[in-house]
Amino acid sequence: MRERYSGPEPLNSWQKMKLLEKSTLDKILYCAKNNLLLKLVIKYCFFVFGVILFFSCEKKERTELSLEEKVLYDSLKSQAFKDIRSKTDAICANISDSLFAAYTDSIYEVRMAEVKQLFEE
Repeated sequence: MRERYSGPEPLNSWQKMKLLEKSTLDKILYCAKNNLLLKLVIKYCFFVFGVILFFSCEKKERTELSLEEKVLYDSLKSQAFKDIRSKTDAICANISDSLFAAYTDSIYEVRMAEVKQLFEE
């Protein structure tokens, strides 16, 4: 029957002392050699980084429309402008009617004031 792997074996005092004398890079490499999880994480990071690099510069962005897309855009734009024009024309008609009535009333009041002033004299 096989025994389960429980990680690297514990270090004795001599190994700990040697580990303390090594540089940081040596420590990282030592841990990488003896730790499968760290190896897996490093491999995964390299894989993700490679995939990102591979797909980051793959396609150029399209800046021009095809003929069918231009025709479709033109028809949609024309329809939208027709709808907007009819709505704005209706709003302008309402505003002009109300403004016309207000201007007519104000002119009427001014003329009536002039007539009253003429009668009072």
